[in-house]
Amino acid sequence: MVMIEVRLKAELENVTDFQPVGVEHTWNFRDKMVMSGGRDTANMVIKCHFCRREGSLDIAEGPFPYTADDSGTMATILIVDCRGVDLKEFEPRSGWKATGTESKTLFDDVDLDEMEWFDYDAKAAMPVSVKDIKYEFAVSKREVKKNKNKSSDEGKGAGKDEGKDAGKGTGKDVGKGTGKGAGKRA
Repeated sequence: MVMIEVRLKAELENVTDFQPVGVEHTWNFRDKMVMSGGRDTANMVIKCHFCRREGSLDIAEGPFPYTADDSGTMATILIVDCRGVDLKEFEPRSGWKATGTESKTLFDDVDLDEMEWFDYDAKAAMPVSVKDIKYEFAVSKREVKKNKNKSSDEGKGAGKDEGKDAGKGTGKDVGKGTGKGAGKRA
């Protein structure tokens, strides 16, 4: 069982508490299967079409909000239990929210398909944005307890591109990236 921290770095302008809209958020990862897994429940279970091995991703802790104090630094937003899966890329896409720092206005339609978001806070009369998004994956050194408020719907909450390049991973890589086409090895 390997716990992987999904860490985010972004420049927040006049917003805080940047996080997914709800517990049913779809996390978009590109992954590789690396070995056969056990028979436990998970948020996502995939099976390699070539070798028939199973792998799973299970949200262990989080999501954690990325705050104005975190702006410009790497901060953990999610901890994932990866069994037989090696994460390669993270694509934030849509389904995010943020709160205005001055007005407390909720922006619940933050779309990161372009890896940045810009809007205007009319109550505070100032621009708001989330930009310069980068991410990395790292083996967690935290003492992790499984999420108690997980969705009962299996398969929700993780990836769209499951099983891509299945069966070719090494399990030794720590992914880093800056968006689409990223996932470089450290």
